[in-house]
Amino acid sequence: MNGRLGMIIDGTGHNYQKIVKRKKELEEIGYDCYMVFVHTDLDIAQKRNMERPRKLNPEIVEQGWGEVQKNKIYFQGLFGNANFMMIDNSNTLSPKQATKKFNMLVKKGIGSFIKKPVKNYRGKKWVERQLILKGLK
Repeated sequence: MNGRLGMIIDGTGHNYQKIVKRKKELEEIGYDCYMVFVHTDLDIAQKRNMERPRKLNPEIVEQGWGEVQKNKIYFQGLFGNANFMMIDNSNTLSPKQATKKFNMLVKKGIGSFIKKPVKNYRGKKWVERQLILKGLK
């Protein structure tokens, strides 16, 4: 984080305030933030939970799923349309289909986001200082 390397933070999204806090911390040191919201239907989430070696109680899965669904609209507002992508992961895909979908998502959303110049004012200043320190500016 202090080296300003790109990061992927994986989480369930059930705790909205935790995401707000993490995003704010990252933006305060110069990061631009992007969210990929992975939606899954409740019945599919329950089915996949039961297929895992370490299962959660179905009531816990439903409660967490409900919290995430409530937060979805708030995440869209927090990140804005340009920095928010929602994908539906309810279908079970073959490895070939999953690879194709993943590559499309990277190209469409994440790839274009990481190729853009830094927008955050603090981030721009940090990049400028690093270029000066390295004698590139």
